[in-house]
Amino acid sequence: MEGTTCSPVSQFPPRMTSAPSAFAPLLVLMAAIAMVGNKRRTSGAGNPLAGKDHLLQLEKNFLANTLEQFVVFLVSTLVLITYLQGEEMRLVPLSAIAFFVGRVLFRVGYGIAYYYRGWGIMINFISQGFIIGLTGYLMFTRGFMFGIAAAVGSPHPPTAAHAEL
Repeated sequence: MEGTTCSPVSQFPPRMTSAPSAFAPLLVLMAAIAMVGNKRRTSGAGNPLAGKDHLLQLEKNFLANTLEQFVVFLVSTLVLITYLQGEEMRLVPLSAIAFFVGRVLFRVGYGIAYYYRGWGIMINFISQGFIIGLTGYLMFTRGFMFGIAAAVGSPHPPTAAHAEL
């Protein structure tokens, strides 16, 4: 329709449509917080100043590590989505699923014995390494400014030809 304006929501960048896939990693983080709270409630360590925090050590370690991994996942994924185009966006939900599975396996293994966390560590290390490596590759091949221009909504992101200028 001529003369009508589009709402800002309808102009939302298509790359952000994969953002709901980040919900699975957020679920893991929220579950880790809930595990600490539940353990604190059921173990008699309700008062953090009572000196019973040793009863929460596994849950606190899992929460701290999950928060660290979540920050790496979030930042690397946000940078990656500025470089992905079209069908390449399928990598975002896959990386979120890998994060989720890796954290669940890490926690289950950690609950059994510390050395069983390896499967979760391996899945998260490989998937995050892939995301960071792919982002570096796309920065190199598509040009550093390509992702930035796409993120700020430039109608014509620079191409590789612009990077040569």
